[in-house]
Amino acid sequence: MGRLLQHEQRPTANLQILRRDLAGSLNWLSKTFQTNFQIWEWNSRWFLASASGSTARPDHEILIHQHIDQFHSPPRYQFEAVNETQAIVAIPVDTGSTRQQLAVGVVPAACREHFPATLKLLLKQKHQGRIVVEQHRLLEQYASYASLDFEELSWFGSLVENVAFKEFDYELTSSARQALNGLKEFVQAESLSVVLCDPSPDAPREVIKRIFSLGTRDLKPELVNRLLKLAGPNAFCESYINNFVDSEVEFQTGEIRSVVVIPALCNHRCFGWLIAINRQESGQMNETPWDSGIYLKANFSTKAALLMESAASVLATHAHNLSLMNEQQALLIGTVRSLVNTLDAKDKYTCGHSDRVALIAKCIAREYGLSEQECQRIYLAGLLHDIGKIGVRDEVLMKVGPLTPDEFAEIKLHPVFGYEILKHLGQLQHVLPGVMHHHEAWNGTGYPNGLKKDEIPVAARILAVADAYDAMTSDRPYRKGISLQKAESILRKGAGTQWAPAVVSAFFEVIDEVHAIIANKEKRSYLPVNKSDYVFEEDVVDEEDMVLSAIMTTTALSENRLYSGLN
Repeated sequence: MGRLLQHEQRPTANLQILRRDLAGSLNWLSKTFQTNFQIWEWNSRWFLASASGSTARPDHEILIHQHIDQFHSPPRYQFEAVNETQAIVAIPVDTGSTRQQLAVGVVPAACREHFPATLKLLLKQKHQGRIVVEQHRLLEQYASYASLDFEELSWFGSLVENVAFKEFDYELTSSARQALNGLKEFVQAESLSVVLCDPSPDAPREVIKRIFSLGTRDLKPELVNRLLKLAGPNAFCESYINNFVDSEVEFQTGEIRSVVVIPALCNHRCFGWLIAINRQESGQMNETPWDSGIYLKANFSTKAALLMESAASVLATHAHNLSLMNEQQALLIGTVRSLVNTLDAKDKYTCGHSDRVALIAKCIAREYGLSEQECQRIYLAGLLHDIGKIGVRDEVLMKVGPLTPDEFAEIKLHPVFGYEILKHLGQLQHVLPGVMHHHEAWNGTGYPNGLKKDEIPVAARILAVADAYDAMTSDRPYRKGISLQKAESILRKGAGTQWAPAVVSAFFEVIDEVHAIIANKEKRSYLPVNKSDYVFEEDVVDEEDMVLSAIMTTTALSENRLYSGLN
């Protein structure tokens, strides 16, 4: 039997694949890691299941057969390195019976750190897909039960099919506002409000993140908290209807007569509430017999609460999707920061250079008139613009004396190395032009492609100015940094030949901000992880697949392939 080189000591509790998700999960894992996962079943020892699926590569199959007996029963998640470059991963399968099964495959050993988080996001994605299917099933069920015509359901369909919240700040989208206005008309409320809170279990429940009000009343946090107190502790998990609010001591002003408070629930977490205030006297819906009574004209009905529950469930699902994307974003950004820190550790003289270039480039981009999203993208491109220097030999990168022609040619390859490292990250495609072309010159004498003028991407033009300024004013192994005044004089003289004139002009418009960044050489910036600064496709599941696959592919590349082109 082969001997395992490294044992993962920390078992990952509850990390298993449900039987109903098995085919899709194995297909995704096999595509991501360019291998074939197989099912092994325990019967006194591990045997390859008869319905195992695809056949493993011969070399992978030999490795698995050599080490399969060293995996535990009952099964648990294990990641075992078998040599310097390869590892066997075993994932328990929840069969719903006493049968014990493992999904087993061979993956790059460099994936060990990120594999559990990747697998957890995959399983979350599968679960979220079932929630979406259930939402559509409930919609069809309610349509049949309520016998509403197409016009009455149009607002709900719009809410289900379109994104409810903008990615930057959880602002309601125009389609969501239109759909909720339709709901407000159906329930005949004077005002309808969406209240968002932090769904994390340890968050203070009285903290309200956002309030969106439709109608005559602009709901304030203080009033929301009073209404939640009136609804009681179950307001976080149950619907609340009160058609006699003005009889309560704290609401005797008569300003609020009736209220419906519906929690927005998804995965047993409360993302906020949908609150309707004051049923209007006219234009009422047809009521069911059990809703009739002496106060009918001013009362919210159970039908209104049912409609609001359906809308709140959809809103919670959208908020949960956005929360998952933010988790995914944090994982991606952590990978980016690790790459930047790796470069900083390689060359102490350029430590902090990428951060300063990113900050200066963002200031220039904002002055240049780019949108906030484009500015954030340029910021990220600035952090990663020199990542290709990981592929440059230390003796060349740290050389004190003049470079030979061959050494300079190697240095000039770093934009191409950077492009090759990052091109597999689907959500970082927008940084590639800046990384590849930040050493192009306005007159066409730059590298790697000799682009000139408008052929150079806007992001690369901006990064070229920011990069040159920080490089000129920073110490290097072979020289001391020049003064700010001297560097600025060089930029002015080079506008129109080395650098884009409009970008240089924008640079000097924000020169005070640039000086503040340069003044603190030790300052390190950190990427935002709470907001989504990138464009996502409408299909959240497919986009998650792309990003998770790209993270693992890039990890494998940076560990195993990067230096092969230099030897």
